[in-house]
Amino acid sequence: MVYIILKSIFSYFGLVHTDVDSARYMLSAMVQGEGAIVAIVVTLSLVAVQLAASSYSARVIDIFRRTPDLWILIAIYSFSIFYALAVLKTIESVNPQPGDPINRWSSLETHISFAYFFGFFAFMALVPYIWSTLEMLKPSTVINMLAERITKQNILSSIEKTPDDPVMPVIDIVNGALLRYDYETVIDGLTAIGEHTSGIFKELGSSNSMLKRLGHGTYEEMKISEIVFDHLTSVGKLAASKDNEKATVAALFSLWTNVEIAAEQRFEVATKWGIESIEEVGIAGTERRLEMATLTAIQLIGTVGETIAKQSTEETMAKQKLENIVITAVNALKEIRRVAMERRLNNPAQKAEDLIKRIHEATNPSSSL
Repeated sequence: MVYIILKSIFSYFGLVHTDVDSARYMLSAMVQGEGAIVAIVVTLSLVAVQLAASSYSARVIDIFRRTPDLWILIAIYSFSIFYALAVLKTIESVNPQPGDPINRWSSLETHISFAYFFGFFAFMALVPYIWSTLEMLKPSTVINMLAERITKQNILSSIEKTPDDPVMPVIDIVNGALLRYDYETVIDGLTAIGEHTSGIFKELGSSNSMLKRLGHGTYEEMKISEIVFDHLTSVGKLAASKDNEKATVAALFSLWTNVEIAAEQRFEVATKWGIESIEEVGIAGTERRLEMATLTAIQLIGTVGETIAKQSTEETMAKQKLENIVITAVNALKEIRRVAMERRLNNPAQKAEDLIKRIHEATNPSSSL
């Protein structure tokens, strides 16, 4: 398409036929210009990688290395430069007289025109490359690209084969953003982790339906829970230690996203682990007197506890497993209530007490009559 458009423009303005001197000069200047552009682009790209690595994490270097944009651009310019040099060599071998029109050698004229067209195309390719590079410097773009590697296979592979935890690069960016009080980046990172890890629990639920019905925790469930909940818990506790209540609440909701899916899939180990993780973050927020974070943790634990309690009265299969989850939720609420009372946070303490009663009533509906 580009070739057709440029050929039409060249033909309209009568630029198709050139003499020897003009062709040599234009091709030589084009090769020199493209060589200078490649050097500048590569230098600036490496500077951009260094800035991204220092701002986010050294692991983002892998993103730039895997992204084909720079390699495609280098390939385009390399082809354009060497093709133009080959055409120059062809002009010298044909050796027409100075001032002679090259159009008498129609094949050579075609090669010269194509060299011009492709050189113009190489210059135009800089526009999408620069746009793409600027886009990749945005934290949200880097986070989304790193989060794409958070899959069940990669997590299990990091445990069994190589120490390449796919969640850790995003956690590094989130922790760095917490230290800089960059709330938007923290939210983007936690949201990305929550979306991808909850998808892993859904996938795990569909692949282990029989074990799920029997109430047995699988090796995959335990290992994935360990990595996911430990990472999110560390972020939540760090946010609480920095008195960043919004980030603490965001970490709690990211945990809740996974706990909700784990509870739907009847994963006892993952659900209990998630509840305990919310408890840890909630207590960390309570100790720093972050009332909103405390209330959020209490509400999230109470919601899953009450939901599971109602299910335990309706289902006979895996009843013991559901009751164990309810006990974990009640104990978590009691612990947060205890710390809230010590810090004289009356509203959260009362909220925890109310939810404990509601869970007991859901577990024994006859007692509330």
